Amino acid sequence: MDGQDRNKRIAERRERIQQRLNANKKADQDLNNVVEEKQITQSLPEQKISEQLTALRAASQAFSSQIEQLQKRADQESTQIFSNDAQSQVKRRNVLEQLREQNQQQSAAFEMRWSGLIQRKQPEDLLAGLIELRQLMLTTLSAKDDIAKAFEDYLNQVDDDYLRLNNEQASEIDEIISFARKSIKELQENCRKAVTQCENAFDAERQRFIDDGERQLDDLRKDISQIETMAIEARQKEANAYSDKIQDTILTDYNTFSALKRQLEAEGVALYNQLEEMRAVYILNTEKLDYNYKLLASRDIECQNLIVQQKKKLSRLQTQLHVLISRHQTTDEQVRSENFEYSTQYRRLANSYCELQKKFQLFELSDNSSFRKLWTYHEKQVGERLKELLLAEQVINESVLCCAPKSEIDEDSLMSQIKHLLQRLQSTAKLTQDQNVQETTDQQLDITKSINPIASCNFGAANANRILEDLAKKLNFTASDELITTMNPGVEVTQDRRTETILITLGIRNSSELDLLLQHITVNGQCQQLVDRDKLINHLIEYAKELKKRRDQSQNQTNQQKTEQSNKQGIWSLEDVTKFWKELGQIACTQKATTWNMLEQTLKRYQEVLMGRVDLVSRNDELASQNEELRGLLQQYVEGEKRDLGNAQMEQVGQQIGNKNSRMAARK
Repeated sequence: MDGQDRNKRIAERRERIQQRLNANKKADQDLNNVVEEKQITQSLPEQKISEQLTALRAASQAFSSQIEQLQKRADQESTQIFSNDAQSQVKRRNVLEQLREQNQQQSAAFEMRWSGLIQRKQPEDLLAGLIELRQLMLTTLSAKDDIAKAFEDYLNQVDDDYLRLNNEQASEIDEIISFARKSIKELQENCRKAVTQCENAFDAERQRFIDDGERQLDDLRKDISQIETMAIEARQKEANAYSDKIQDTILTDYNTFSALKRQLEAEGVALYNQLEEMRAVYILNTEKLDYNYKLLASRDIECQNLIVQQKKKLSRLQTQLHVLISRHQTTDEQVRSENFEYSTQYRRLANSYCELQKKFQLFELSDNSSFRKLWTYHEKQVGERLKELLLAEQVINESVLCCAPKSEIDEDSLMSQIKHLLQRLQSTAKLTQDQNVQETTDQQLDITKSINPIASCNFGAANANRILEDLAKKLNFTASDELITTMNPGVEVTQDRRTETILITLGIRNSSELDLLLQHITVNGQCQQLVDRDKLINHLIEYAKELKKRRDQSQNQTNQQKTEQSNKQGIWSLEDVTKFWKELGQIACTQKATTWNMLEQTLKRYQEVLMGRVDLVSRNDELASQNEELRGLLQQYVEGEKRDLGNAQMEQVGQQIGNKNSRMAARK
């Protein structure tokens, strides 16, 4: 606010000075205009007067220019002083802000040191901390006194600057007045000598000019006195405010210091009492520690002896553990060998079952063909019996309805009825072949040869082994040692095992799939040489697509056959022809009964093999679970022995310590 008022006053003073200068210039211009108008009719004296007026105007212009220069210089000095005052004010504010931050930091540091001092337990450390805090307080107060003195010096400097500026302005005004008076006197003397006749005419004008100058000087003096008064009042207010702040700060610091001093004295007394209590407790704890050390030393000897005994026991248990592990390994190897033998038997039986299934399909086809031949052989007799049956039915209906018998028989309608009944009987007995049923082609996969795909391969076992070995070398990730060890832990890595791993990795189930693989990965499908390494992956991808396609086709056909078999209805399912088909069944009973008996026996054997396989798998799982339980129990036993040993030692030590403490209490 002080800076804004100062700038406002400077601007107003400049406006007043500029208005006065403009008024003087306007008066000179009017005078010049009047002189120019009267020059035409002027006489010689009037010309001299005009010359004197011109000289007077030049002198007045020089005087005004000098006044303007002095005014500009005064304005520049005042502006410089005011700007310096503003900068110094900003600096003072920054200094006060820094002082406030320093006070906060010092107060925080004082609190931290005070908290650290309270935590000290030794009187020497406490006394050193108090002396250090006293030095810190003295340095803080001295720093604040220096800052207050710096502010007082600055105020004195500002007062000196204002006084110097006022003195300079007063001297400049006096010089202006003396210069004006001197000029006026010179002009008066010249005018008296040159134009005495114009003296009376210009007295009034001169007097008016002098009055205006004096009035301006009076205004300037009034402005200067007002500025001085305002500056003195502002300086007095600032000095009073600074003195009040300093007094408040001193009083606050004194109160804080006295309160902290009283608190420090009280806490010193409390710390001294606590120190005495700690000394007594320390003496008591020293005695207890000596006693406990002797007790623990004797107990340590006993524990060392006990540890030696337990180490011997652990070594004995370790030997037992090694024996159990070796026994488990031998049992595991025996079980794995039995599992492999059972798997081989299962594959052989599965192959036998597939062959029997194929033979059964052939027997069923021959049985159906013989049955169709028998049907065609007796079809005429069946037609004649149906004709007799229809005629008998007609006679019975006529007798029941009491109708007159027909003289003529409609042969066409009778034959159409017989033909319709024969078609129904054929469709019921499934004698008409389904056009949607198709036989298995050579391109479909053969799932009967699943015991050893390499031995049943069409290209020969030697070629198949050679091609698979080359494939394992080019694509080592399909049958690496790590993969074989992971899939079959504890088994020796051999070439046969590597070949079997390749077949498992590629998902080959039978010889047909192996033939398909060899056709895709060899040159021209001749099983003589593998394709290049860069093309091998693409051929394997094509093989996987073809294999998936054929498996889906085989699965769909199997599902279709199962659906047809489930939807198939026997020839004894219709009530109206039950007796007739029983007679036909007696004719063809012998062959079909023999076939079905063989199939049932085969299925029973296959079911027994499957049950044996399930029992073998469950037995293997039980052995594995028993081994895991045995290992876990052994580990728990070892850990329990260690834990019991440690707990027993700790209980013994605790009992002895409790007994000794009770003895000490009894003695006291």
